[in-house]
Amino acid sequence: MKPIRHPLFCVVALLLAVPGALAQVGGGSAAFSQGRSKLDAARAAELAKRVLPEGLTGRYVEASVLLNAEADRYIATFAVSREGKTLEAAQKSADETVAALVERFKGLGVGADALFVDFVSQNRLYAFQVEGNFAKEVVDGFEVKKNVVVRYREKAMLDRITLSAGQVGVYDLVKVDYIVDDLDAIRRRLIEEASRIVKAKLAEEASMLGIRPGKPQQVMTLATGTYFPVELYDQYVAQESEEVFGYRTELTIVRARKPRTFFWNGFSAKDFDAVINPASVEPSVQFTLFLRVRC
Repeated sequence: MKPIRHPLFCVVALLLAVPGALAQVGGGSAAFSQGRSKLDAARAAELAKRVLPEGLTGRYVEASVLLNAEADRYIATFAVSREGKTLEAAQKSADETVAALVERFKGLGVGADALFVDFVSQNRLYAFQVEGNFAKEVVDGFEVKKNVVVRYREKAMLDRITLSAGQVGVYDLVKVDYIVDDLDAIRRRLIEEASRIVKAKLAEEASMLGIRPGKPQQVMTLATGTYFPVELYDQYVAQESEEVFGYRTELTIVRARKPRTFFWNGFSAKDFDAVINPASVEPSVQFTLFLRVRC
């Protein structure tokens, strides 16, 4: 009796084989991760930094700053998964696909130092062997998974490398990491802006309200945060559907497919005293700083 592949495996294999399933820079990990964007949790963490510790008394001035930083480099990860009746056959198929993909990338000018092949796993595949009233699971093949990781600087390169990947049968863009090189410069910029805000608030109190606060004496809180685009992709479905009432119980209803849309949903300006580079039109790495000083 011919083994029957497990239905769940067939569905997963079909989803991985759909080309062009995601055009966002976030990659599959951003679009198909469980749940929604982590923005709510990230915002809660930022606001928690501003809660005054219990028992802390005195006069304080605070400043919160958000900086949107464009990436200096990007790292894209493509997943390769191949099957075979034997482990050797699966390995050979995966190696041939990886070699073809690497050659495509090199043809786009990607150097060997910007490419890495990561061995992920090798798994046994199971199917049901039906004999009479019994369905027994048996080993029906093997699967080898590898990742091809590529580093690039030019934003437009992503379109070219994803097209090249699709031409050799690799459609799964797992994720795109954003790399910002000069983190020290970003930290200095955040501290400078937060310091400017503290001084401005003290000057405003003196000039507009006639209050003469003391000079800043001590930094009580200096908390930073870093949030990458892949964490902050959200989704929605634009649709209006009819409600069905009183239909026959034996009637099977096939609903239309409602495509999901994915978008980068990062921090907005409303929770910050100042935003550096507020008009960024592309997904950015978002850096935050909260400063509290005693006066």
